[in-house]
Amino acid sequence: SITMTEDTGTGVLNNAHQYFFDNTVRYALNRHALLIASGGYENLRYAGIPPTRIDDPTWSIGVDLTPAQNASIIIRYQHRYGFNAPYIVAIYPITARTTWAASYTDELSTQQQQIGASVAGSSLNSFGLPISGVGGSPVLLTNQALAIQSGLQRQSVMSFSSTTTFSRDSIGFSLLRENQKLVAAAPGYAGFSQNSLSGTVNYTHQLSEAASFSAYLDYTKLNSIAVGTGTTSTYATAFTYNYQFDPSLSGYAQYLLTNQNLYGYGQNINGFGGTSLQNSVIIG
Repeated sequence: SITMTEDTGTGVLNNAHQYFFDNTVRYALNRHALLIASGGYENLRYAGIPPTRIDDPTWSIGVDLTPAQNASIIIRYQHRYGFNAPYIVAIYPITARTTWAASYTDELSTQQQQIGASVAGSSLNSFGLPISGVGGSPVLLTNQALAIQSGLQRQSVMSFSSTTTFSRDSIGFSLLRENQKLVAAAPGYAGFSQNSLSGTVNYTHQLSEAASFSAYLDYTKLNSIAVGTGTTSTYATAFTYNYQFDPSLSGYAQYLLTNQNLYGYGQNINGFGGTSLQNSVIIG
């Protein structure tokens, strides 16, 4: 396989490119297990400070398991993006209604590239929630807890989710740990490393063929120099009512409450510290 991506833009994506050449060998142990090994080459170029150049052999070794119907477990250890790291994507239905999903990825990209890759590889389930287009596991298209940056990051993302679906209800729980390590800053912009840990509970109920109700609760802790030398914690909850007027028109009303606590500089010093409480009502 050959994957070639070229970017035209500004900052670290100015005339950047990512070329991957891979050859993969699979060996079936039985109908439920495949041994997989691959080798190849990568040529990566990013602008920024400092410029990033990677010309490296790549390799990976691991297993692909299908222990049950609608179950998939991929476990690999690989050398890619210039470093060694595990790669794990797993989805397993523990009951007829409940599915567990877990993943760990470690890659070199910008935040914009990560969002683009997430959108390209996702679809929506019957409740309108984003899911993986391959395994059907829940996905988070973007981590809104992290400060937005234009630099090149080594992004390590670990997630676990549990989803239980009934005829008219869906209940989900998820944990997300994301670490961004700055590799190159965009010229003229500040860059920094950051990490976050969040837990989320969501519930959706189909009130009728046209109407649905959903509730959401999230707690997140962010470690970033953008909020001082310490951490910031955020509580968020939302309640949403959706109504499908006809096949081409839908409406919704939402109440959102967020409470952010800032630490590190002390209360109200240099604009940092204290508590930020926000109530929102959105109709659309």
